Amino acid sequence: MSLMGTRVRRVEDQRLLTNGGRYTSDLDVPGAVYAVFVRSTMAHAAIRSIDTSEAQQSSGVLGVFTLDDLGLPPAADPDISAMFSAPIIRPWLADGVVRFVGEPIAVVVATTQAAAVDASALVVVDYDRRSVVVDAESALAADAPLLFPEVGSNVISVVGAASDDADFFATCEVVVRHRIVNSRIAACPIEARGAISEWVDDRLHHWTPTQRPHGIRDTLAAYLGCEPSAIRLRTPDVGGGFGVKIGVAREELVVAVLARQLARPVRWHETRTEAMQAMGHGRGQVQFAELGGTRDGQILAYRLRVVQESGAYPDVGAILPVYTALMAPGVYRIASVAFSSQSVLTNTAPTVAFRGAGRPEATAALERIVDIYAAEVGLDPADVRRRNVIPADSFPYTTPTGACYDSGDYLGALDKALAAANYGELREEQQRRRVSGARHLLGIGLCLYVEITNAPGGADASTITITTEGDAVVTTGASPTGQGHETVWATFVADRLGLPLDRIRVVYGDTDVIASGRGTMGSSSLPSCEKKIFTVRLFC
Repeated sequence: MSLMGTRVRRVEDQRLLTNGGRYTSDLDVPGAVYAVFVRSTMAHAAIRSIDTSEAQQSSGVLGVFTLDDLGLPPAADPDISAMFSAPIIRPWLADGVVRFVGEPIAVVVATTQAAAVDASALVVVDYDRRSVVVDAESALAADAPLLFPEVGSNVISVVGAASDDADFFATCEVVVRHRIVNSRIAACPIEARGAISEWVDDRLHHWTPTQRPHGIRDTLAAYLGCEPSAIRLRTPDVGGGFGVKIGVAREELVVAVLARQLARPVRWHETRTEAMQAMGHGRGQVQFAELGGTRDGQILAYRLRVVQESGAYPDVGAILPVYTALMAPGVYRIASVAFSSQSVLTNTAPTVAFRGAGRPEATAALERIVDIYAAEVGLDPADVRRRNVIPADSFPYTTPTGACYDSGDYLGALDKALAAANYGELREEQQRRRVSGARHLLGIGLCLYVEITNAPGGADASTITITTEGDAVVTTGASPTGQGHETVWATFVADRLGLPLDRIRVVYGDTDVIASGRGTMGSSSLPSCEKKIFTVRLFC
């Protein structure tokens, strides 16, 4: 009997729930010392001086380091820097100017975590306060403070061409417009960031809770000027990622450099306060949506302009509008679609990938403006959606923004959702409360969603090894962060090989054991796991 489609008990739950898992902070690396970062208390300021003398004399302190002590040349992120319109490189520690609260300025290394925390409070930073800009629209103003005056603008990237073409809605009987704020949010996985570095015989051993072990190894190698084979990166259990653990943290590279300089293991574990300040934030778009159509509910044209907040340094946030643009039409058949965006720098934490990264933002804008349009023409929002969704017999379907949808039944999904919610009864109850003047009114939200997943970016090397005892050992370049992947991979293997789940062990998160891996991000693991299983090699 196949396990596929059968409810099974997750194989990792016994370990995670009884022992609590084994996370980076749980690892015992003999002789390790602790790094704690001194962070900016100013959103924008020049640094006049950094006095580390008292901290240097504190009990248990091995050293206090600033940017000049690291010997690290400036380096751009090789994954995303080509997307920026200005050559801005974020320093490893503050380079004389701080641009957001929480930016690391110096790092204290001590024999205990407590000693490092106490000493970090003794580092005195003398600031020369500068004007700040903390929201995206203000950053576009002609008199806005510039985070990088030498660049001459706070705009860091542009997607599409802004257009006020008066004829764009010429065929429309009704046009609605709305400003929508997709708020900046703080990503908050249960486990914050951290890293442990140890050099053994000129080889770096690095532990970090990442979604992308091989990618982090390769990026660290590029920054450190060594071959990827000179780094062994291991990822233990990870307490959530959600996109914010895709990239290399500035702090973990500093930890690797300090471990080499001090010739002993160095570990860093972020506090929740630090994570909220500096881990990276998500979303952060101001959207100007315009939608036009006929009075009987047919949508004809849609134009969306976005101002994307990138934070103090260009990161993934600077390129998120690329995905917002691609998914702008959503599930609807709209003849004319226009998109433009500007990504701007502000004195806030950098905007990074988080939960869909630009694609949910597209849906939020579109679904809100569709509701406004429905209200304007006096039609039920469900009826407007029903009239405009891409028909099931139109696939594969290429949208005006270039996205190719392979399949879908959006009308079927809508009808199923409406039936499950007893939509007609909800509308009647909503109207009854309005007419009666009830204290508690009833809001009803509708949303249809589609997005691209598993974007190009490499593959995961996977193997199945059959042991002499008849067990299966599965290795995978995917890197679970709490989704239950161990159960998923084991279930697929059990289905193909006819083995019970308890005879299958899944191994991941060690670049010395797995040849290559894309990691886990952008829905690139479970949605494509069928392909992963079919391409594995079998050893006996």
